[in-house]
Amino acid sequence: MKRRFWSVCLALALCWTLLPATALAADGDKTVWVGGKALTSTNDTTVYATTDEDGNVITDGADADDYNIKWDGTTLTLEDATITEGAHQNAAIYREGGLEIELIGENTVTGPDSSNEDSTGIYIYQGDLTIDAADDSASLDVSGGPVTSQSRISNGIRTNNGDITISGGTVKAAGGKSDNHSLGIYALSGNIIISGGTVTATGASGFWSYGIHASESVSISEGTVTATGASGSWSYGIHASESVSITGSSVVRANAATGGTPIVVGSSLSGTITKTDSIVFENGKGEVYGSVELQEDLTIAADEPLTIPATASLTIPSGVTLTNNGTLTNNG
Repeated sequence: MKRRFWSVCLALALCWTLLPATALAADGDKTVWVGGKALTSTNDTTVYATTDEDGNVITDGADADDYNIKWDGTTLTLEDATITEGAHQNAAIYREGGLEIELIGENTVTGPDSSNEDSTGIYIYQGDLTIDAADDSASLDVSGGPVTSQSRISNGIRTNNGDITISGGTVKAAGGKSDNHSLGIYALSGNIIISGGTVTATGASGFWSYGIHASESVSISEGTVTATGASGSWSYGIHASESVSITGSSVVRANAATGGTPIVVGSSLSGTITKTDSIVFENGKGEVYGSVELQEDLTIAADEPLTIPATASLTIPSGVTLTNNGTLTNNG
């Protein structure tokens, strides 16, 4: 009962803090805000911008031959972009409506420091967010800034009434320090779907700290995921209100601070949590579920025991390496 009470309080608090100051944009609006600059695609034209060494977004002089940011009205391409200055709706990247982000090269996105508002690296309101990569080497390091107000939160990536899908590249998402909530990846009234790539989601210290949190469901079907909640009264690696599904030869590490729980559904310590054909480490203790074929190299750390139960199997195909620096127990 106590945990359910706090879960309701959490939902109400997050709904309140995630409301933007502006109303939903009209259908057909093709504006995205990047580093506090409005990029608008008119009549399906493509808009370009560069970023400087200080993280400012510059539209003057940018074109198809010289850009770090490209916007065609649907897809925002980030190519070796550094966006650490400027914000709209207290987010380094903000859009009302759906957004697709394509990653090329190494990219950094940082939300603003805030004393009385939220701070978010990438914020999508009333729409879905999809992040993909041109190739495996592409990356995104996105974080929310520190928040000093006790009623505000910091997020690396968040949506309001929309799903978050990550399907490729290396994505690191971190919430900033907050006395309230800090979340790496957060979907309000939406799902979080990870279908490929390497994803690291971290909540900083706060009253509530989450690596990954969805008010609906979390689905991990491929890739490597590390989700960590830091110190706080409530610390979770992965938290969803409806269900968590881990499958598809995924490798998941879910960590919570002392007293926290690595994977939680709803207001209970167990719920609709499905682990099939995957490897899951919870607070450093790993287990193979079902039949797993490693998709990429895996290193077991010195403090990470991994158990293969009698009902499970682990296949290491040619070209893939398993490095065991810890304890591997094979009962299969």
